[in-house]
Amino acid sequence: MEFWFSVHDIALLAAEVESKGAEFYGRLTSVTEDKRVTDLCSFFAEQERQHESAFRSMAEGHDSTESRPYSVDIRKMLETSLGKLSDFLSDPSPRAGLVDVFEVLSLAEDLETTSIKVYTNMLQAYTETFSHIIGRLLEEEREHLRSIHKLQHEIRATNGAMDAD
Repeated sequence: MEFWFSVHDIALLAAEVESKGAEFYGRLTSVTEDKRVTDLCSFFAEQERQHESAFRSMAEGHDSTESRPYSVDIRKMLETSLGKLSDFLSDPSPRAGLVDVFEVLSLAEDLETTSIKVYTNMLQAYTETFSHIIGRLLEEEREHLRSIHKLQHEIRATNGAMDAD
């Protein structure tokens, strides 16, 4: 089954998700006191702002009537991500219901995993003009996911060492 969407609209929606992602990572820096997590989230927030700019440029480079086929419902994936981010950001409590650093990293992991799925599908649908940009963004999101997994491992190892003391 194919899903047809406006290239322009998908790029704008992706830009909106990246914008909320930057806010999300900015908020995560205030949720934990673990410097490793705050440094990583600060870095991710800056990259998300750069991704937003890249998607806005892509949207400007496509006519709003130009549609492409996608193998998955990419609009629904982006809207779901946007909803999760908006829900998190609308919570007025500083911790937004998060209990510990692993919940923070789990939210980040979920966001990055969805971005990878979306960008992989976008890569297949976009013109040669933008495929190198999407490829770069996709690799950055993969690196984000690797960094999150590495940090989760480091924190578990540190906590295990503390428990052994």
